[in-house]
Amino acid sequence: KNKEAESYLLTAKHLRDSLLGKEHLEYAETCANLSSLYEGLMQFKKAESLILEAKVIRQKVFGQEHSIYSESCDNLATLYRQMGKFVEANNFYLELFRSNKIQLEKVFKFTSEDEKQFYLKKYAHYKNSLLSFYTSDYSHFEQGFCYDLSLTNRNLILSSSQQLRNVIYFSNDTSLQNKHTNWINLREQLSFW
Repeated sequence: KNKEAESYLLTAKHLRDSLLGKEHLEYAETCANLSSLYEGLMQFKKAESLILEAKVIRQKVFGQEHSIYSESCDNLATLYRQMGKFVEANNFYLELFRSNKIQLEKVFKFTSEDEKQFYLKKYAHYKNSLLSFYTSDYSHFEQGFCYDLSLTNRNLILSSSQQLRNVIYFSNDTSLQNKHTNWINLREQLSFW
């Protein structure tokens, strides 16, 4: 079954190369999928070259501040972790979180609370993967980074709440200000009980 999947993916890679070129996102997706197959088959060298190729294309297409680029960094970190190349894994985890931090800051500037929560849940996979890496495989390094990472989401949420409060209180809309004050009072009452 794996041989059949490999055959299909190699054919797709060849077709996408000849029809779309090696700089196309679809070609990168095929490389990433083939890399995932090879990783599962423990053929790490093949997987490594393919996911590195996909990462370069994704970086050119989307830039380093996009979730697709972050996904490539996560895939490389996971692969290097499986290979026992912990320094390389660490480097890609750090790159992943530099990229994600920029994404989070952008998202939190203009999204609703529900959208922020959705994004944080999506982002949690990466965070959990990195924290697992630092506590089990690479525990002698970057403990300070783990602490900083844990505070990042709290700081973003607090900053977002402060920005919202400032917008409300610096507006001339007394109805909105009263609603916000009532909401804060109700929230405090609920937290007391």
